[in-house]
Order: sequence, then structure tokens, then C-alpha cells
Amino acid sequence: MKNLLINLYTRMHIIICICIVSFLVIPKQVNAQCFGIPLNSVLASNYWAPNTVVTGQTFNISGTFIVNIDITFDHCSFKMQGGSEIIVRKSCSLTLLFTSAINCLPCSTTTMWKGITLEEGTSLIPTSIKLDNAGIHEADVAIDCKDNTSFYIVSSTLYENVISIRTPSKPPGTFNNIQGYVADTWIGFGPFGGFGTSYAGQNQYGTVPYAAMVLNNVVMTIGDNNAGFNLLGESHIGIYSSNSKLTVTNTRISGIHKDAGYYPVYFFEEYAGSCIAA
Repeated sequence: MKNLLINLYTRMHIIICICIVSFLVIPKQVNAQCFGIPLNSVLASNYWAPNTVVTGQTFNISGTFIVNIDITFDHCSFKMQGGSEIIVRKSCSLTLLFTSAINCLPCSTTTMWKGITLEEGTSLIPTSIKLDNAGIHEADVAIDCKDNTSFYIVSSTLYENVISIRTPSKPPGTFNNIQGYVADTWIGFGPFGGFGTSYAGQNQYGTVPYAAMVLNNVVMTIGDNNAGFNLLGESHIGIYSSNSKLTVTNTRISGIHKDAGYYPVYFFEEYAGSCIAA
């Protein structure tokens, strides 16, 4: 089954299983100049002017890197230390082209990082992130979206994140103003040898990702019939969505199963082991 098209609405519980042999892709990386970000919070504007395109550098992030301007990183590499994070400030944009963000290899002997948070923007100027041939790996939540944000992900990989994309919960009948696009992208368990150790205060996680996407209170389409297919690989849940109107198309899901590592907190959820649940 090459295409998966499902309209999901609230108060529905759907279990769909598609068995497909998965394969891996790693985005191109260029490790040129090493550029350290210290333990404390650092603003991007301390180093670059707005709309700068930064090329061919490696960044060692050991604290919080705050993107408070519109900026693009092209053929760069972010080496994320345990518990570090990237925050995109209100109505700013972060673009990653042929760029990776991962904890320091080998992952089995290192600590996970928090991920990239998009702060709440405005209805006119959302906070945004764009990934094109990029990768985010070994994070707790790779892309954590607040309201009035947008994400555009194409030809990229999100491997070995506990959750790769998450949107916030709201009361039933209300929706986040979040625009999302994911195409030709592979999400799930990857080639890096398993999760690293947890950072201080991190929630429980298992031996595989909890979910590729946790999409709450959104009106959104995941996948594009005019682009390459998405592949959501091994995880505890494929896509979980609540109080949403979600369409999934041109997306393949494989290897979804209950993971004992989520026992007891998440193991007995009624939708655990589901490819898509809502």
C-alpha cells in the first residue's frame, strides 16, 4: 500500500498497521570550524545579523542557544550536550539546510538533549522552523510547537527522538493556529545505536521512540501526494492525535509495537501499539 489517506476526527480510535521494510538515510554534514556555545543562555544576535546564512560550521552547544533573529544554517552541524536545547523566540524563524543537530556520538555513551522549542508567535507572524535535507536526532522532543507556529520539513530525518513533533493540548473544540508540512521525511528508530542516557529531569522513555508525532488540537495534513513518501519507523505509537482534524497521506508506517520500556505509565494506554490513534 503506497498511499495512506485517512481523515481523523475527534473521539475516534483507529488502529492501522502497515508492514513495510524500512531503510535509512543520513543527511549530508560538513564539519568545518568548531564554534562553542557556553553553558549559559546565548542569543544568536550576539554573533550574527538578522537574515544571515551561516555555512559550514560545527557548533558545540552545552547550554541554551536562543534564536532571536531570522537565520539560516547551511551545511552545519550542531553537537548538543546533555540537557541542552535550542529555543526559537516569538515570531522568529530558523532554517536548517543540510544541517544536523544530534548529541555527541556514540549515542550509547552520551546524554540526550531537550530539542528545539518554537515559542508562541502571533497570528500574523508565526514562529517557524524549516528543515530541508536536515536531521534532528536523540532529543526528548525534536520540535516542540507552541500556538501560532509553523513547521516545514522536507527530505529530512528525525531519528531516535522520544517524540519528533508535538503540538500543545487545548480544550475540545478549540484549535491551535499551527501550520505543518512533512514530506519525503523519515521518522523513528535510526542508525545511531539506541537512545543515550537521560538528562536530569527528563521524563521516562523506553527503548524505542514514544511517537513520531503527538498532534493535539490541529487542523492539518501530513504528507504530500506530489512529493516523496514519509516513512514512520519503529516506535511505541506512530501518530497520536486528539481533538484534531487530521489527514495523513502518502505516509508509510512500520514496526509499531508496545514497548516494555514505557511500563507502567504509558504501556497500558488503549492506543499503545497503534500506527495511528485519535
